[in-house]
Amino acid sequence: MALVASTEAHTKLLTQAARQVLRPIGLAQRGRSRSWIDDHGWWLCLVDFDSSSFAKGSYVNVAAMWLWDDEDASFHYDVGGRVDDVAFVEFETPEQFAAAARRFAEVAARAVTGYRQLFSGLRAVAEFLEARTDGGNPHRDAASAGIAWGMLGEMAKAEQAFEKAHHIIEGYWRDLVREAGSG
Repeated sequence: MALVASTEAHTKLLTQAARQVLRPIGLAQRGRSRSWIDDHGWWLCLVDFDSSSFAKGSYVNVAAMWLWDDEDASFHYDVGGRVDDVAFVEFETPEQFAAAARRFAEVAARAVTGYRQLFSGLRAVAEFLEARTDGGNPHRDAASAGIAWGMLGEMAKAEQAFEKAHHIIEGYWRDLVREAGSG
């Protein structure tokens, strides 16, 4: 007798809410997962109704991912991540969680719309990444800015961005060598 995995009620409610809110604005579900994709050809906006290993429920993540990084073929967040507007919601009852799932989908839709406006073209991305100071990977931001500038044919700006990325990485190595030598 074969066992058939059943989809948890909270996952079904998330999928239903996403189909009602995200699908009409152009997002597609990734297989049968809790992830939705807004494909712009050279970048993706990712929506992920993230689970917890401690309780049935969900967080919501919305992020942009550039598609020019062939070394990291997995989904990753270049800009964005967990949406701070909503906290983890634990499944208690179908009625309670259906309302939470709808709220998650609506918050995600607003965030997707914001990313679509923010990253309306390569120039906007290059300028954003060049000016960004709050990112967790400044060397990656600088390298991605260089790629965007290069794709725009602005080679002097691309070179400056790649130089910045190089200097940031050199700084990491100097700090690592200094720490290793002192301890």
